[in-house]
Amino acid sequence: MPTDLDTNPEHAIGLCRTAHARLEEVEMHHLDLGLGYQPADWPDDYVAWALPRLLATVPSRLRRDEDARAFVAWLSGREPVPAAVQLEPW
Repeated sequence: MPTDLDTNPEHAIGLCRTAHARLEEVEMHHLDLGLGYQPADWPDDYVAWALPRLLATVPSRLRRDEDARAFVAWLSGREPVPAAVQLEPW
């Protein structure tokens, strides 16, 4: 007997997004608790999923034009990690 997930793939996509959102919430807040959990403790699968998603938010979160330039220079390997780049919270 077909379920709604079989006949409406958008519902399955929504469930996948919900699971990813929950994983992100757990991983980020576990870090926020200050109980010794560090970014180095994040599972590889979580980092592989979160990195491109969070990188995609950077252009809209950079506060100043010079921050965008510094970030591009760093990403292209032309400058060291920019210490003074300011990002809006996500």
